[in-house]
Amino acid sequence: MAAGDAYLRFHLEHPGAFRFLAFEGVETRMPIVDDELRARVAGQVEALLDGFQAQIEAAIEAGQAASGDPRLTSRFLWGAWNGVVALGLRTDGLALDDAEIEACLQHARAIVLEGLSSPGFRDREGHSRARLVSIRSPD
Repeated sequence: MAAGDAYLRFHLEHPGAFRFLAFEGVETRMPIVDDELRARVAGQVEALLDGFQAQIEAAIEAGQAASGDPRLTSRFLWGAWNGVVALGLRTDGLALDDAEIEACLQHARAIVLEGLSSPGFRDREGHSRARLVSIRSPD
């Protein structure tokens, strides 16, 4: 959850850099031509996702998260967050403003939290014992 929160803050605070991360490797009007920069950014994103994967593995081992493929889970969650945040860059009816992006990701956090919690990490009513905190950055 913290990684998703940080990604949203990154988008809000650095929209140009986010555009580069969100669309590098995707067909765009202005492709990145610097191979060294491309490789460096890809390596940093992969390192971030590897760390995310390690946290998911630890949650599975601790009995907090349901078993599954941590690598695929980390890539899915990054891709989903990336896609939602990228809606802020659109200029058509699919566009979301910053408040809508935040609300959408807050809703997604609840879905993910409930979906990933293992049966042993649930309360008597069957809900995850984990709790969401605000995704607003500190002022």
